[in-house]
Order: sequence, then C-alpha cells, then structure tokens
Amino acid sequence: MQIYARGEARRLRELEATLPEGVDYQVFDHPGALGGLPEDHLVFDLNLDEEPELILEYEDMEHLKLVAGAVKTSLAQLIAWTGGHYAGVLIGINSLPTFLERPVKELSLMDVSDRTLALKIAADLQWEIALVDDRVGMAVPRVLFMIINEACYTVQEGTAHMDAIDQAMQYGVNYPYGPFAWADRIGVNEVFETLESIFEDTGDPRYRICPLMKQHYLRQMPFRDT
Repeated sequence: MQIYARGEARRLRELEATLPEGVDYQVFDHPGALGGLPEDHLVFDLNLDEEPELILEYEDMEHLKLVAGAVKTSLAQLIAWTGGHYAGVLIGINSLPTFLERPVKELSLMDVSDRTLALKIAADLQWEIALVDDRVGMAVPRVLFMIINEACYTVQEGTAHMDAIDQAMQYGVNYPYGPFAWADRIGVNEVFETLESIFEDTGDPRYRICPLMKQHYLRQMPFRDT
C-alpha cells in the first residue's frame, strides 16, 4: 500500500507511528504535488478541516481515496465547498493531536457505501476503528471537550481549583488524565476551536465556550504548569 500524507508535524508523527511495517509512506505539502496516483494508494490530509478550501484541489481526482481530518468541519461541509462536484471517495478521521495514538481510531462516513472501503483500510493498517456519523465534533471530541468546558465553568465559579478537579476526575472516575491536563496534551487551541465549530453547527448551549477557556485560548496559555 502506498500512503501519502500531509498535515502539521505532530499529526504526521502520530499517523506514522500507527502504520504497520511494509507500508510505503510519503509526506506531501500540497495537493498539487500529487501526480498520477498508483491503484493501491491512500491519501491522508490530516489538516483538511483546518483548511477546508483545499478540498477544491482534490475535487477532480476521480480515483482518489482521501481520508481527511473531519472534526472541526464535517464531510458534508467539505463537499459543499465543491458545489457537490467532488469526484473521489471521502472518509473522515479524528486526527486531532493525541487521538491517533488511541487504540481505536474514529472514522466518519458521509455515504454508507463507503463502509466497505473504511473496513478495508482498517484491516490493511491493522487498526481498530469506530464508525460515527458525519457531524462536526465527531463523537469522542464532542463529549470530552464538553467535559473540559464544564470543568472551566466549575473553576470560574469558584467551586473547585484545577488541581482538585483533575485529581477527582483522574482518580475518582478513572480518567487517564484530568480535564485540564488532558486539554493541555491535546492543545487548548484545538479544544477551543472544536467547541466553537460544534456550537456554530448545533447552536446547542452545552457547547457555549466558557470565558475562562477563551481567555486561555486568546493568551495561548496552557491550563497547567508543565
């Protein structure tokens, strides 16, 4: 299998670490750099939901099998950029930092007919996957980031300190990290921008961003000292 991938360095490292031996892996900078793709190919654009306008560079590639970051932008929104003229196959992946390191990779489908290809990709890469609906935020980020946001409200209201909340969630409910430590591992900017996208998509007040989180985002400050 030939894999081509683009995205920020951290995401590329996490993807490469998941690939089995024998996979021919190449990094590219821009869709325009892709020439004639071999039949047994797979293209990962881990940052497409950060730069959705780049879908226009892929839209005419008829035999393209593209696995694209689809957390901050849904597959349907990506296709809308092309006016519905996208020619290849498009599958979404949760490629936010740290999520590709998880034992189960989260994929989304816009077309049920793509399920067979998604399962083949998983088998070829020796991945365990969870297939979710094509929605902004997918599943795990939507739930986890809402918890982080609620933890921010708890601190802002003076109910508990960050240390106490992290310890309670880690040792009380067996989370691998407390919500603030987890947000720092993922990146406060990623949490903020994903919640912002979910709120814009749904209008659901559960995803309204806490001012404390916005403050940390604007100042580019982690929640915890490293």
